[in-house]
Amino acid sequence: EGGAMVMLETLASAQKRRAKIYGEMLGWSFTCDADHVSAPQKTHRAAMAAIAQCLQRSSLRPEQIDHIHPHGTSTRLNDQAEAEMITTLFPHRPWVSGSKGATGHSLGASGIISAAFTLMMLKSQTLFPCVGLKNAAFDLNFVRQSQAQFLETALCLSFGFGGQNGAIAYEKCRCQNKSDDDLLN
Repeated sequence: EGGAMVMLETLASAQKRRAKIYGEMLGWSFTCDADHVSAPQKTHRAAMAAIAQCLQRSSLRPEQIDHIHPHGTSTRLNDQAEAEMITTLFPHRPWVSGSKGATGHSLGASGIISAAFTLMMLKSQTLFPCVGLKNAAFDLNFVRQSQAQFLETALCLSFGFGGQNGAIAYEKCRCQNKSDDDLLN
């Protein structure tokens, strides 16, 4: 297992305490298809609905997404399902990279770890690579090495046992503190 933590608070509260702001949450969605205990729904309908609703709540169009952090389990069924959804919903080919190649697949903390990686990428304006990806089975715009990249928005996906489907959209914070220039301080 693993863990991560992010603080969700108002911008005014974060600025008042001079917090390092990694990004702003724009919107989220959660659906449950309850189709199978561990396999993704064949039609992807509920997962795609979660993504579409997240974008709607975030006032974003698909082409405004710069990066997608997939659930990315490296399992045949899940990866195929995610690749089909990303190709269908995001034809502009946003960057795609996940963290499980580096961290492994925790269970309960998987979503928050993915969220933390996504926020660190937005803050540092650096794409993290798909660690261990050698021969991609899908034609997505995978990040193969760490690189500086201007990122405005990112979408973080999480799909769990029992047909749970989560999506959350983040935006680069436009209101950093003047002294907040080093991600690791």
